[in-house]
Amino acid sequence: MRAMIDTARRDVVDDLLDAVRVRTTLYCRSDMHAPWGFGVEAHGNPSFHVVTRGSCWLDVDGDGQSLPLRSGDLILLPHGPRHWLRDEPSSPVRWLEEILAVTRIDGAGRLRYGGDGELTELVCGGFVLEGDSVDSVLRALPRVVHVSGINGAPAPWVQATLGLV
Repeated sequence: MRAMIDTARRDVVDDLLDAVRVRTTLYCRSDMHAPWGFGVEAHGNPSFHVVTRGSCWLDVDGDGQSLPLRSGDLILLPHGPRHWLRDEPSSPVRWLEEILAVTRIDGAGRLRYGGDGELTELVCGGFVLEGDSVDSVLRALPRVVHVSGINGAPAPWVQATLGLV
């Protein structure tokens, strides 16, 4: 497809995206049964969460408001803030690193955590970007990018990306 684009008509966004590379990625599929909650110390690295089934709440350090998420929603946190996800705003949380230290990932590659209540399925991950334009690209994005699902499923481009992951 890139070959079909007239290079004389490229814009600044194309140039910026060509200069940014994903260096490392980490992702996890999770089945969380209520009550559950975990915190992520993202250390300034961008992260994302996709709710593939169920619902949950997101709290981002410094925002002061819980954001409800539904099946199909994608959250991108480009600046890598500390944040928390949980089944209900009042549910207790543990740091994700602590949970992973004591909870085995099952044979299907899923983290299973929480109680015996309602199920929420998540695909979560983080990544490190490199390139001369990374800082400018990230500064142009808001602290939280929320892409709502469509009829309980991720938007088609999100679904296609999940298929690649």
